Amino acid sequence: MEYYVFPINAPLIQAAKRLRLSKEYSFNLLYLISIAVKDFEVTRLLSERGYVDDQVAYSNHVLGTSNEDLDAWQLSKGNPARMALCIAGRLKDAACLIALQPRLSEQSVADTMRGQLSYLPHPILDL
Repeated sequence: MEYYVFPINAPLIQAAKRLRLSKEYSFNLLYLISIAVKDFEVTRLLSERGYVDDQVAYSNHVLGTSNEDLDAWQLSKGNPARMALCIAGRLKDAACLIALQPRLSEQSVADTMRGQLSYLPHPILDL
């Protein structure tokens, strides 16, 4: 866990203060984004080494929408900071599939993501 904790630099501290975000919230958001990047890079590396089928199966598994995902979204509605954490968490789930896009059709990746994230409102889902 300690390898996934990054120091928050001055521009992030200033942005957090401007947006009135707690230090804990900033760390949580940075953590979710950093593990999304890590998952993207690991999946990309493994797929380049020939483990495409394994990575597709893993990606489909982690991207699957759980009851916890749905509950978290329901609890976060109306609170932009909580909504951002929910979306950052789902970014981590989607990162693996996004990394496979060069090996899969762009349309199949987009369709899978839209299907698993269909509970999100359209302004967010269409980003």
